Amino acid sequence: MPATAAIGIMCKVPQPGYTKTRLAASLGATAAAELSTCFLRDVAAAIEAVPERLGHNHL
Repeated sequence: MPATAAIGIMCKVPQPGYTKTRLAASLGATAAAELSTCFLRDVAAAIEAVPERLGHNHL
């Protein structure tokens, strides 16, 4: 039986005032939430880029 692995992303919903609050002090709550959204998209894209030969399955 081949070895298997799973990757999950656990995060807060990027809502103004609830995410990246320390950064929001400089950028503003809305911009900080938008930046958090960008970070999450980057993580998701990195996971999507894992080649199938290394075990990536599209569900």
